[in-house]
Amino acid sequence: MGNEVEPFAAPPLFEAGELRARAAFVAGALRHRWKIAVEIFAAVVGATLLALPLLPRSYHVESKLLALPSDGAPGVARQNSGDPAGLLESAAQVALAHDNLVAIVRGQDLVSTWEAERGALSHLWERIAPVDPVGRERAMVHRLQKKLTVQVKGEQVVIGFDWPEPRSAVAVVEAAQKFLLDARRDAELSPLERKATSMEASAAQLQRRIDDLTARVTAAVRLKRRGARAATVRALQADGRFRDLPDPALAQERLELIARRKAIADLEETRRRRFAELNATLAEQRAALGPENATLLETQEKIAALAAEGSQVDRMRAEEQALLAAYVRAGGRETELSTEPGPAWPAELKEDDPAVSFDKARISMEEASLSRLQAEVADARQALAAARVAFESRYLVMTPPEVPEGPSFPRVPLLVLAAVLAGAVMAALGAIAAEAFGGDVQAQERLALAEMP
Repeated sequence: MGNEVEPFAAPPLFEAGELRARAAFVAGALRHRWKIAVEIFAAVVGATLLALPLLPRSYHVESKLLALPSDGAPGVARQNSGDPAGLLESAAQVALAHDNLVAIVRGQDLVSTWEAERGALSHLWERIAPVDPVGRERAMVHRLQKKLTVQVKGEQVVIGFDWPEPRSAVAVVEAAQKFLLDARRDAELSPLERKATSMEASAAQLQRRIDDLTARVTAAVRLKRRGARAATVRALQADGRFRDLPDPALAQERLELIARRKAIADLEETRRRRFAELNATLAEQRAALGPENATLLETQEKIAALAAEGSQVDRMRAEEQALLAAYVRAGGRETELSTEPGPAWPAELKEDDPAVSFDKARISMEEASLSRLQAEVADARQALAAARVAFESRYLVMTPPEVPEGPSFPRVPLLVLAAVLAGAVMAALGAIAAEAFGGDVQAQERLALAEMP
């Protein structure tokens, strides 16, 4: 029992009456040294007011974009469910690439505007430590990296910039916005453009091969025609080469059939091109407009009307078949109606030349391949047109950059309020210090009394 240790009790921070004594001392210091307090307060607030014109101005400009990249495009951020949820931060930061920043600095002439709009303190520092023009541009790019920001907030991309000159700030944000949209356009549309271009180049190359084969077969046909006997007398009459037995009626029927077939082919080609144009327009409108939109319904009506025009082609074909039957009954042959040797070959040229037969077979296969490739090119161009229309609706400028009404720094009301508060605190501290160390005997006694337990 005698070895028990008494519990430790921490001494109080202040003795009884000490706080009251110190408060009385502070109040007495402010009462006795009020002139010093007023001078300190006036000096702090006055210095702040005098420094305001010397502080550099800064204006904040920002723009907000809606970014909804297509599924499968590079740089897509995904939710936990796997659905697209906007852009990745790294994909948006492409706008701040070094080459883009250099282009902005040179395009907007930021070095000159910075020299003209910066504060007096910056000019003073420039005189102390001058910088060469190359160093100024490098420093400006580095400054732009700090001041220009690109942030991804869900489906929005916010581009912000702080700069001494508001109009230059707006131009910089617009340039960064353009770089971002161009980068996304290249990332999402360039693959489709390259695919369509590659397929068109393949189709052109295939067409050149067909032309070369046709020219080779044509040369072989001309070579065999030297000394080849005529297939029929009627054929020579239709061509007008058999002068002893002219047949003007048969020749006239042949020319009329050739003209009628050409008219049908031209009409079908015109309808095919019109169909392709309307289908491409319809795909673009479906991607951008609603199903009940008047423009989209008008395009559908045009397609239906064009499809109904097929009856005219059917009537022309029926008339052409009737003329062909009359021509054949008069002694003509259908192979004599071709104006070119490619699709229908002369009757006197038998399939006895392996080289010609092989080239003909190759032409048929190449033409089939060309038809398929041309259809694929049309589909690729249609997909590209739809993607271009959809891109404009998936990347929208929600809040364009605008010239701010006032600077974001310095904020005069806040600085004046801070100066008043700081001046009041410093004035109180100055009065207390003067009271404590001013050499006044009464003040020393009051201070000693305040420090007594």
